[in-house]
Amino acid sequence: MFYRQYGEGKPIIIAHGLFAMSDNWVRIAKQLSNNNKVYVLDLRNHGQSPHRQEHSYEVISADFLEFMNDLGLNSATFIGHSMGGKAVLQFANTYPERVKQIIIVDISPRVYVHDDEFVKRTINHKVLLELMQKANLNEFKSRKEIIKYFSEYFQNIFTLQLIQKNIRKDENGNFAWKINVEVLNSNLHKIIKEVKLSKNINDIKTLFIFGGDSPYFKNDDKMLINRYFENVKLKIIEGTGHLLHLEKENQFLSILNDFIN
Repeated sequence: MFYRQYGEGKPIIIAHGLFAMSDNWVRIAKQLSNNNKVYVLDLRNHGQSPHRQEHSYEVISADFLEFMNDLGLNSATFIGHSMGGKAVLQFANTYPERVKQIIIVDISPRVYVHDDEFVKRTINHKVLLELMQKANLNEFKSRKEIIKYFSEYFQNIFTLQLIQKNIRKDENGNFAWKINVEVLNSNLHKIIKEVKLSKNINDIKTLFIFGGDSPYFKNDDKMLINRYFENVKLKIIEGTGHLLHLEKENQFLSILNDFIN
């Protein structure tokens, strides 16, 4: 598993969301590294980490365990955004003794239904993955041509930036995807599914942070979170959406530091 490392001190492990990678969290990691040793991971099938045929929260949880064992980390604070947040919840539920505290960013344990209302306010993950899978990157001469092709289907600047960040050149100089498009598409149902929690997770010190305008947050989530967690705080950052760590970085960092310290 590829990772970036910053600072010295108590360990913090950061897990990104779908289509993202470790470099999306470098600014946050560097800010946290003043008093902590921060590891920012590329999850399987993303970034510079290996592509595998399996993609589920159970196997990502096993990846976390292997990573911690390899580095000799007995326990750590975990920060997980979106898909990474669900993976952290799965890990904490399975290996609570390896978790000091968890911070879950703009995701709930529940299943996410990609209905019309949800898709209007976020990326249509299924459509994007299918288009990425169908696109023959060998036909394009430049990144600009690739983005122009996808701009016929997506006008949102953030979506186009995500696509651009996931373009690479392979060993033969041909364009290729950084993410494992085929596997992520075939396993999308596992990514949006509910993470089933147990009493194992009750006592872990936990923070949920949501964007006030995010489609990933519903008022019912408060009840769901309180059902599973006893030692929990929930913060809402108003005026921001799913990418609250980028859109409201200073406010986000302030909440993180107050909780961690």
